[in-house]
Order: sequence, then structure tokens, then C-alpha cells
Amino acid sequence: MAEKVRTLGTLRHHLVITSLFSTFVFAALVGASIFLPLAEALDHSEPASPFAAAIAEHFLSLHARFWPVVLGALLASIGSGLLLYQRMAGPLVRYRMVYRQIAEGRVPEAMAIRRYDYLTSETAALNDLLEALRARATGREARRSRCESLLDEIGEQAGGLDDYGRRALGELREALEELR
Repeated sequence: MAEKVRTLGTLRHHLVITSLFSTFVFAALVGASIFLPLAEALDHSEPASPFAAAIAEHFLSLHARFWPVVLGALLASIGSGLLLYQRMAGPLVRYRMVYRQIAEGRVPEAMAIRRYDYLTSETAALNDLLEALRARATGREARRSRCESLLDEIGEQAGGLDDYGRRALGELREALEELR
């Protein structure tokens, strides 16, 4: 069975589901701590007594105020989850662009992220890698230029080379060209 691919959309979906679940757990725990003692007191009192009426009125009053708080907590939880997603997804999208450029054989400039984004240490490590790749590419280009100069010098004196030497010189030029 193929493994399910997890994308940034999957991350967003999981953050929303986690927000819903945590708010549900919060509501259940708080609701139980508030309403169960009142329900027990109501259960142990005479139904027609003024005490039972006061408990029932208090129960209904709390019930009416409880659900807007739960809804607010749910919206705050989902909002904070989506904000977290945004702060993580931005750098990850930029990472993907950098990786694509490297796969194409280019060394991109250092990656910048927003001040409040997450993954700053990972971005610094990626920028260190890009700097090392850039340094290697610069060194390789310098060595390739030096090889071209040497081949040009040898080519200028090709009159003294036999057919094998001229073929070898041509093959060296082709191999050097492939290194571009």
C-alpha cells in the first residue's frame, strides 16, 4: 500500500482538526466541572423547592453563557493554528523554490524569511549550505578557466602534437565544456 503524501495542505487540515479536538476536550472538562455539581445538587433536592428552582435558573444562566465562550475558544484555537501554519508554510514554500533551483543546477541567493516566521535556525543552515555551494561553484569555475588557459597554451603549440595528441586535446576540451 502506498504511503499517503503529506503536504502543506495536510498540515493545515491537521492543525484545524487538532484545534477542534482540543476545544472539544476543553469544553468537556470545563463543562463537566461546572455543570455536574449543579446537576447533582439539582438531583438531590426536592423538585418543587425554591432551592431547586434557584439551581435550575443558575444552571440555565451558566449554560447560556458557556456556549459563546466555547465558540470563542474554538475560533481562537483555529485562528492560532492557522497563524502557526502561515508562519511555518511560508519558509517551507521558499525552501521548495530553493531546492528546485539547486536541482536545475543553479545556486540561488541566500533565503530570507519574515521576522516572525518559524524555522529560522533551519533557514540559517540552508543559507550556510548555499554559501558553501556558491564557494565550490566559484572555485570550480576558477579551476575550469585555468584548465581552459592551459589547453589554449597547449593548442598554440599543437604543431608539435601528433594525431593522438590533437584528439586527446579535443576530448579534453569537450570534457571541460561538459563541466559547465
